[in-house]
Amino acid sequence: MDTKVTPVLAKALADAAADGKVACADLEDVARSLGLPPAEVGAAMDALELSIVKCQLGLFGFGTSRPHGGVAMPAPEVPDDLEREIRAALVDGRLPCLAAWEIADRRGVGRIEIGEACEALQIKVKPCQLGAF
Repeated sequence: MDTKVTPVLAKALADAAADGKVACADLEDVARSLGLPPAEVGAAMDALELSIVKCQLGLFGFGTSRPHGGVAMPAPEVPDDLEREIRAALVDGRLPCLAAWEIADRRGVGRIEIGEACEALQIKVKPCQLGAF
């Protein structure tokens, strides 16, 4: 089935893209500004053959501003209360991306810190709100 991309969404994605790539945070902004679910924006990305970069959880790199190119490395230590919160949010043994964002927001920490905690706990983050994984 072909995904129909509205001209408004196509323009917003083109404006956010650089070299055929759009940062995860920019996609979040596009979805919010247009009042669209992230999954619809992700499907439009696929239809327009754009790539997602700078995953906010560090799952496929964030860029050079962080060590290791921003790929989430296992946290050296995960506080017990954070581990409990993560495990309580698991669905079929995985942490949904949205739940990871919510945990980070509640705790007032960067989303990549939750990605690093998941790496240390060997917990996979899935599904991605944008459909990337």
